[in-house]
Amino acid sequence: MSTPSFDATAPPLRPLAPPRVAPVALLLAGSGFAALVYEVVWTRQLTYLFGATLYAVVTVLTAFMGGLALGAWWWGRRADRLRRPVMVYGFLELGIAVSALAFPAILRAITPLWSWGYVAFEDQWTLFLALRMALIGALLLVPTFLMGGTLPVLLRACAGGGTAGNRAGWLYAA
Repeated sequence: MSTPSFDATAPPLRPLAPPRVAPVALLLAGSGFAALVYEVVWTRQLTYLFGATLYAVVTVLTAFMGGLALGAWWWGRRADRLRRPVMVYGFLELGIAVSALAFPAILRAITPLWSWGYVAFEDQWTLFLALRMALIGALLLVPTFLMGGTLPVLLRACAGGGTAGNRAGWLYAA
């Protein structure tokens, strides 16, 4: 197992004072609430596309969990080198909002692809379903990847001192 590498050029951050962890936890709680709203809205939108709730839920949950895991892994490996983690968090949230708001327009734009697919895969319904799920999952990977980065980036903002684990626990609970 390898040890994590740290960029020696990144200046050490002063940990946030305990009272300042609360606003960061509120930011993260709001972000988590918004993520749940996105998940429900995407599931409802995709229910119309797939014609069944089961396929919509499977697609959204798979993309959501995969994107969160991939984003947390990728951003977690880079969080220690961030000079301004709270600013990066703001950009992550902006990217989430833009990509989530663009999702319905993208769905409308690819409607001709679905029409073509129904004809082209008329005898291969399962393959067409798998292709639709993969394409929609790839589209959802953008906002969910960014969502996965929010916790590691905010943990970086609050890291330091002997209470880092305690702060991480509060942020994760939010």
